[in-house]
Amino acid sequence: MISILKNIVKEMNFLSLSGNMVVALFGLINFALLARYFEPTDFAKWVIFISSGSLVEMIIKGIMSNALIRFLSGSTDQEKPTLIGSGIVIGVFTSLIIVFVLVLCYSLFKDNIDAVGYGPFFKYYPYLIWLNFPWNTAIILFRSELRFDHILTIKVMNSVSFFVLLLLHYFYFKWNLEQLILIYLLVNLAVSIICIFKSWTGIQHIFKSSKNKIKTLFNFGKHSVFTSLGANLLRNSDTIIISLSPLGMAAVALYSIPIKIIQFMQIPLISFTVTAFPKMSKASIQNNTNKLSTIFHQYTGGLSFLFILIVCLLLTFTESLILLISGDQYLNQQLLDVDIVLLTKILIIYGLLLPVEKMTGIALDSVNKPQKNAFKVSIMLITNIIGDLIAVFVFESLILVALATILFTLIGFILGIFFLREDINISANRVLQGGIFVFEKMRDLITKKHGVNKSEEVK
Repeated sequence: MISILKNIVKEMNFLSLSGNMVVALFGLINFALLARYFEPTDFAKWVIFISSGSLVEMIIKGIMSNALIRFLSGSTDQEKPTLIGSGIVIGVFTSLIIVFVLVLCYSLFKDNIDAVGYGPFFKYYPYLIWLNFPWNTAIILFRSELRFDHILTIKVMNSVSFFVLLLLHYFYFKWNLEQLILIYLLVNLAVSIICIFKSWTGIQHIFKSSKNKIKTLFNFGKHSVFTSLGANLLRNSDTIIISLSPLGMAAVALYSIPIKIIQFMQIPLISFTVTAFPKMSKASIQNNTNKLSTIFHQYTGGLSFLFILIVCLLLTFTESLILLISGDQYLNQQLLDVDIVLLTKILIIYGLLLPVEKMTGIALDSVNKPQKNAFKVSIMLITNIIGDLIAVFVFESLILVALATILFTLIGFILGIFFLREDINISANRVLQGGIFVFEKMRDLITKKHGVNKSEEVK
């Protein structure tokens, strides 16, 4: 039994999943504590702070993350310091521009920004962007090396530290919203300092950057950044539009409950795609079309099977999950006259489309066609924004916001398959076979049967 557990724990997909599970689990507990402690208005401001912050982080990660991971995956040891230094230079300059824009906007429009609940974000995020830059960079580098054990360590440090402090807040200190944000900043600073001292951040290579590598990374990243930004906007545009609509802060707080469940549902998707991307990038760089196709079909099939199971479970226990996360205050039918159980079930159903939509996007980036992935995401984003605007300003309905989510995901599903057909012969039968292979591989890993055909196994 011990040897079986060792085999499982060393598997990179397990480590990736573990890291995201830790973050999501503690994030869910933190979310539940905050939802119970704060009134809906302050809770909505916290949701806006976190969601807007993740949106801005996607700009930085988008312009350096996918580019670094793709080119580091196929680089020599001599090229890596130059690539890392060049990527960090791009990240630093991008951060400087973002900070300048945020500070300028808050200086000019402070009263208007405070009035719609975005004050904490504009006030404190310019500090956070620098405090979490080192550990975010470390995670990017470890992803390129498939070192998910180190990624797990960083995520555990961050998530557990804030959870402990949040418990102290909940039971003893009773900090207000701004004090809690300052605690959050300190946690990010502490994790970054640890990463710097362990030489995990790659900052020591910044002076090895070159104009040629910066140009190479930027040319890839300028498309990838829109994809990352667009993907984040797809997750957070609902919150942004609802916060500016007649529905107000109470609707933001209520809608954030099912969104948190959906984020938890997507943990396996995020975990497995971050291991798929460097593998597919390496196969593409080596012009190994067969391996590229095999990786795509196995990951897509395995994730599709898994999501069918997850969706069925979540639909069965929807009301219990809502009660567990937020208590009974959001189950109250009088709150905006919204059936939060129905709202959540609609959003859960859209999860069935996610594996194919996400994997086609990852594959397009892997074969060096980020512009097509960016176009796909832009169409999805435009569809979602139009749907949201009609839903909240014309019908004032959160249910229609959720239905718009299904529509834009379906469009991404179709476009992704269409664009990828030039590079991978996508087959529903191979997706099915790939899913079966993945589950057989997991069975063999657990039971220590070694009869798997190694030539077909994704390395």
